[in-house]
Amino acid sequence: AGAGAGGSAASGGALSADAWGPGGDLGGDLGGGFGGLDDPYDPYDPYGGLGDFDDGLGASRSLDCAELRTEAWRLLCSRLVSASSRASAAPRCLLLEAEVHMVTSRYRQALVAALAVQLATADEKEWTAPTMVIEMVCNYQLGDRDRAVELRNHLQPMDRGALSQHLAKRFEGTSEVLELVPQFLNFLQSAEQQELADARDVW
Repeated sequence: AGAGAGGSAASGGALSADAWGPGGDLGGDLGGGFGGLDDPYDPYDPYGGLGDFDDGLGASRSLDCAELRTEAWRLLCSRLVSASSRASAAPRCLLLEAEVHMVTSRYRQALVAALAVQLATADEKEWTAPTMVIEMVCNYQLGDRDRAVELRNHLQPMDRGALSQHLAKRFEGTSEVLELVPQFLNFLQSAEQQELADARDVW
């Protein structure tokens, strides 16, 4: 889940739960020179991620990791260029941006922003859990459940104290769904097989 970009491009404090509390200034964190969601360079269609929403019951399909990391690198570069004097704040701004995208179900954009944080922070471990949770949730929502399960398994034994309240809830909820969906599919398969067996007995 870590990403290397030839070393750390920027550093900053980990996002706390207070960022989403009553005293959190989300708009201020996303603005102030970084452009946030209104960056004119931003290549994303505001509604582009909705078409990829997955209902959780289809077959897992792998995402194009190379393409996503290329987009993440472009996003990071645009943020650093637009506010070079505040480069150290880039990871926190991108993490908040990723959470905003998640709230509005723009999961591809959220995933790209989280990957950009990983590129910016390299081996700075305080960013690992928040960005991996965003990766897990977004991979699941975009249909790559195998990758989501892999990330969940890595996250379960980790210290997740740096998660915001929003990310903590998304981690717990998605983890539960990842557990329940296979059981539900097995139940449906068993019920279908029983229905076919009963139909054969009738005829």
